Amino acid sequence: MGLDLDFKGAWTPPAGGSTNLDFGLQQENGETPEATSATIRIQLPPPTVHIRAAYNNLVNRKLEAGGRINWQRSDWQARATQDGWGDTGHDRVATALAWNHGQQSTASLASRSGENVRSRDASRVHWDDTEQIAEATTEHFDPLWPKHDLLGLHWGEGEAFADAVVSPFVWLVPFPSHQLQPWQKAVALSKRWHFGFAHGIWQSKRWGLPWEIGRQPRFGESHLPVNPPVEPPQPKYHPNLDFICRATRAGVAWRPLLLLDFGAHPCPSGSFSVPILKVYFVSNSVDVVRLPGREPIPVKSIQIGIDTDSWAWGFSANLPYSALELIEPTSSGPVEIEITINGVTWVMLVEGFDVRREFGQSSLGIRGRSLAAYLAEPYAPKRSFVPTSPFTARQLAEQELTRPGLVTGFNLDWRLPDWLVPTGSWGYQSLSPMGVIGHIAESVGGYLNAHTRLKTLVAKSRYPELPWNWATLPPDRSLPIDVVKTLNLRWQEKPSFNAVYVSGERQGITGHVIRSGTAGDAVAPMVVDGLITHADAARERGRTILADTGKQAVVTLELPMLNSVGLLDPGLLIAVGEGTTNWRGLVRATSIAADWGESLTVRQTIEVERHYL
Repeated sequence: MGLDLDFKGAWTPPAGGSTNLDFGLQQENGETPEATSATIRIQLPPPTVHIRAAYNNLVNRKLEAGGRINWQRSDWQARATQDGWGDTGHDRVATALAWNHGQQSTASLASRSGENVRSRDASRVHWDDTEQIAEATTEHFDPLWPKHDLLGLHWGEGEAFADAVVSPFVWLVPFPSHQLQPWQKAVALSKRWHFGFAHGIWQSKRWGLPWEIGRQPRFGESHLPVNPPVEPPQPKYHPNLDFICRATRAGVAWRPLLLLDFGAHPCPSGSFSVPILKVYFVSNSVDVVRLPGREPIPVKSIQIGIDTDSWAWGFSANLPYSALELIEPTSSGPVEIEITINGVTWVMLVEGFDVRREFGQSSLGIRGRSLAAYLAEPYAPKRSFVPTSPFTARQLAEQELTRPGLVTGFNLDWRLPDWLVPTGSWGYQSLSPMGVIGHIAESVGGYLNAHTRLKTLVAKSRYPELPWNWATLPPDRSLPIDVVKTLNLRWQEKPSFNAVYVSGERQGITGHVIRSGTAGDAVAPMVVDGLITHADAARERGRTILADTGKQAVVTLELPMLNSVGLLDPGLLIAVGEGTTNWRGLVRATSIAADWGESLTVRQTIEVERHYL
């Protein structure tokens, strides 16, 4: 290792164990030389180097950037350094090298060195911040690309070999053996590497990436169309989904908040509770587009609603007059639009519009129903029909979805009891498919509701559970009174019947339905229907009549459309907490209103049937 030291004046051994090394620039004659040099040789023990390296040839190391910076000659700095010294360790080899003043050289020097063993003596050197190096270096290299060789072996089916082969064997006797390996202290090994370098060449590159402003996914479901394969792929494996909680009827139905529980913890109660907060933050969003092109439609206000006596969702909206071309019917029929409010999506038919124009202003109002309107007038033909063979009630309803001349693709979600209807016991005249299916559901006290966005009809029971059992059932939603904006209650009291006679026609039956635990002495008016041909049908119709009795109230609740609540459609059992008590009721009607004032406001209003027992 070569080092140039600039000493000033002659050296005189001082007293004590230290000496001052003066690296100043002044000579005795007062002149400042451009450069002087000296060489000092220090003998140190052999160095010990520990090298650990890992190289991965599958890594693609790309050249990031290079730079070229101007440079200049640095200024001389003079510092006095005092260093303690002591005797060095004994070395069997001694080497001395004479020294003298060196000549200034403009060539660059390459120093080969390795790590030195730490000396037992401690030293102290004064230091100072250095000037920034005005040079940059780069390293040229070529990336190594991974290469994968493929090895294929020819094979064929082997012929069967019927001969038996017996291989004799003997037990091996264990034989202990010992191995000794001499060892000695390792000898220190050192290696040196050097490489040349040159000034890096400046390079610049640009990359462009498309971007857009991100947003949170909307609440609800969305499915991208996927073309089915020409040949269905063969399944490679059959995953087992370990569900630990039983599905409920409300959970199987389409819900934005359906939970799939794969864990090992206890099953949830099945209800969604809204926490009690001082402030509820709601981020409202409304999107209306025309299908199938998804052209956006500007909307000023919109209202959507349904109840237990309406099989289709209905809507009305106010639009600017400039949107008239987007909602006018075409030669193929009415325009279909998609409405998304706070993550819940409806697909509707625009069945009518009103235009009002005055001097300096104009307005446009539209109205329509959900896709189930294709099964009713004026889109579906009427017919008369008498079954010539026995069918179940569900089969009779599903046959109406396959009439000639109908819009195809409709499904039926049957949530009512099913029973057999004998031949000749029932028929109808001049009815549309929706009229027939609705009559079958009403014969046992049920009702129909259309799906919000799918071509699906849901046949629901008016009372899935009897009112006197509501207190023991988990609710579908739990609402604190804090989240309710307004509450209106309308009292109504009906006769307290506890028995009813239900009878069919022609080949029907007569059933006497009595509320359990009562004498059955308060009999309701008799009900006659041609589809009461089985005890299951009579029981379902009778329990619906006896459930709708006694002291009741219709409670109207207006609340924001929170994501934790979702859409409260008819048929849900909700629990409303007021202080330390709560009451329960069935949702009978739902309406959603969105209005653009100073800001977008979305309100959900529900009517709840509450019983006082």
